[in-house]
Amino acid sequence: MVIYTYLNKREEEVMKKTKQIVFMATVVVTMILFISTAQANALTLRFAHVAVAGHMYQVGEKLIENIEKLSGGEIKVQHFPASQLGNLPQMLGQLRKGTLDLFKSDYGLIMIAKGGKPFIVGFSPYLYRDQAHFEKFVASPLFEEMMGAVEKENGIKWIGLLGNRTPRVVTTRHKMVLVPDDLKGIKIRVPKVSGIPESFEGWGASIGVVSAAEMYNALKQKVVDGQENGIEVVVDFKLYEVQKYYTAIDYVRSSEGLWMNTEKWNSLSSAHKEVIVNATKLTRVWANESLREKMLEWFDFCRDKGMTIVMPPMKPWIEASRKVIQELDGKVWPKGLYAKIQSIE
Repeated sequence: MVIYTYLNKREEEVMKKTKQIVFMATVVVTMILFISTAQANALTLRFAHVAVAGHMYQVGEKLIENIEKLSGGEIKVQHFPASQLGNLPQMLGQLRKGTLDLFKSDYGLIMIAKGGKPFIVGFSPYLYRDQAHFEKFVASPLFEEMMGAVEKENGIKWIGLLGNRTPRVVTTRHKMVLVPDDLKGIKIRVPKVSGIPESFEGWGASIGVVSAAEMYNALKQKVVDGQENGIEVVVDFKLYEVQKYYTAIDYVRSSEGLWMNTEKWNSLSSAHKEVIVNATKLTRVWANESLREKMLEWFDFCRDKGMTIVMPPMKPWIEASRKVIQELDGKVWPKGLYAKIQSIE
């Protein structure tokens, strides 16, 4: 009887341990299946932009990091930087069709989209008093109305600002520029964007329309004498090698923005929509803080490379811009739009 009882107890213990092992194995298998299913069902978004190495590229990477982190891995982002999917108009077309889900660029470049022509005003000189004024415009009913027309015409959704850009200035290779008259006889590289060429022609410069990809060689070969981007472009494109003077006329202020295909946006759960919005806000905070720190580094770096940083009097530039604004108002953008934006407090 003693042996029988002992064996029964041993059998019970073995059975108990066996059940525990089977239970644990079942839990592990279930977890593996759950993770595999979650990964298989993860939402994957295609995200593209034109930025190469540098701050604007890092903004894109930070956005991806924030989306994936806030979603707990439920949203994955495929990254296509450096114009891998084409130029700006091509990527915008893909966004409209839905073959691209997320797209970032300078907010003003949405002017190339249907209904986006009024945004050309953003490239007119001295529209914004400062960056804070620009952000007030973006938060205004006027901006909402303008962007709403673009959303409706193109089937895209404005998500929000991703981070400020440094103000556009003028750099030259052989002559210091202090006032607009100093631009006479100088050929400035400009993009094919209304407002910018007219500004420089109004200030007395001649212009040369050159693509961003060809800008460095055009400056090196002296096809053009100068250009008009901010300090981050001077650094990222190594323009300090072919430009001597950086004149901080700060005539255009801007920021990068993020758009999403509307159909894709509407297909998201409310939780995933919140992830995209919050990731954009977090990226903007990080980008602006990073930009403030890097600007000082960039200026020091360019000085070390031999550039002279010029802080000109602003009044002559602003006054010389008035004629340009009067000529473009009502022709390039809706009449009175410049004044409406300037009046925002």
